[in-house]
Amino acid sequence: MKADLKWLAGRFNDARNLDVFADSVAAQAKALASPPPGLDALTAGLATARRKAWSEAAETASSARFRALMIDATAWVETGDWIAAAGPASAKAFARHALKKRLQKVLNHGRRLGRADDTARHHLRIEVKKLRYAAEAFAGLYPARPWAGLSAG
Repeated sequence: MKADLKWLAGRFNDARNLDVFADSVAAQAKALASPPPGLDALTAGLATARRKAWSEAAETASSARFRALMIDATAWVETGDWIAAAGPASAKAFARHALKKRLQKVLNHGRRLGRADDTARHHLRIEVKKLRYAAEAFAGLYPARPWAGLSAG
């Protein structure tokens, strides 16, 4: 199932990345008092690329492989061996372990940042993004805490 989930993420990758780019970078550029030259051409090309990526994502979502993966994933969520140990304490333990693991990867990549090339910096950004997504996913396990006392300086 892990290989199929990686396949699925890869098939949706272009649509997700183009949507994020359009919703953040391109939208911000358009909102500038003096938008950069070529923005209209970029926006048109981006719209075309997004439509193609959405079409590919829709094709993936209508495939037999996708349907089988959804059935397998649902079965695992509903009846997997992990359910016997499920509960708030085990969820927090899992979250703590997952977040520590993700943070360690960020720190390992970050130690080499001073001599990192573009590819290495890109890998660090990916690891930071994974850490952020994990933190957002597990946020509901922890009560909100005010960040008073922390300062930027």
